[in-house]
Amino acid sequence: MAQSTPTTRERGTHEVEENCAEAGGPLSSFIGCTKNRGHPQFIPVYEFSADHVRPYMPGEQQKGVDRMVEIVKVLAEFVVRISAPVVSDQRPDTWEDGRPYPFVDRRGRRTNKVGSGYVTCVTRLCGKSVVGICRRGSCPRGTAEENECWKIQVATARHVVYDDSEARECELVLFDDRPDGSDSVTLTGGWSVESADTEKDMCVLELYTHDKVLGRRLENIWSRRRAALWTFSKREFYLWWTEMFRQLLQDDRLSQLLQDDRFSQLLQDDRPLTVVAG
Repeated sequence: MAQSTPTTRERGTHEVEENCAEAGGPLSSFIGCTKNRGHPQFIPVYEFSADHVRPYMPGEQQKGVDRMVEIVKVLAEFVVRISAPVVSDQRPDTWEDGRPYPFVDRRGRRTNKVGSGYVTCVTRLCGKSVVGICRRGSCPRGTAEENECWKIQVATARHVVYDDSEARECELVLFDDRPDGSDSVTLTGGWSVESADTEKDMCVLELYTHDKVLGRRLENIWSRRRAALWTFSKREFYLWWTEMFRQLLQDDRLSQLLQDDRFSQLLQDDRPLTVVAG
């Protein structure tokens, strides 16, 4: 349930909401959202089907339509919700153009801000070198499982998560697609900033976890992604993706998203770069 009227702050390919819903649930329940009240045209991932794609690919064979549905679904599984309750006292006063930097008036305080991101890399690490690398405080010390972990990286905007002081307090929720949140996975504690750039408004978060179920689930999603993307040429997929979502979303921010180097790499790169068994 929304706590009060949300405040939306936008820049780049992500936005951050203040005083928005902390938990998942059907989009129609977010009555406090001022951008898309009721979300009448939003399609839950689990309901997305060929019927939604066919109008945008009228001349395509059914196999091609089905492949596009799979791509949309598998990419949607990488999207995460980020709750970042801490506001770093290191946030700058303004953007480069002189506009006030988000939450500068809350520096050193806590607030209910929630943003978005997407998983960009999952790496399986094995061997004695990974012992003690996890910072979540729940490592299986003294067991065989201690020698295997997964590094998860998530891209977001720096105005959503500014530095390590904010990252340490972050809560990231994956797979929160069902109305009752039954399939969601929450990762709290142990996050750090791997890289960040204020001018480009980018931030990459990093977490090490020994959770085999989650690690293998993400590996499986990456495998599905590669299998789906390899059936298209880069140009063919990029053109279809752009046209379909320009029509579906009718949102100028899509152009910004498609120009984002990190997102373009996620969509187009056909190298097996995301899962590395060591």
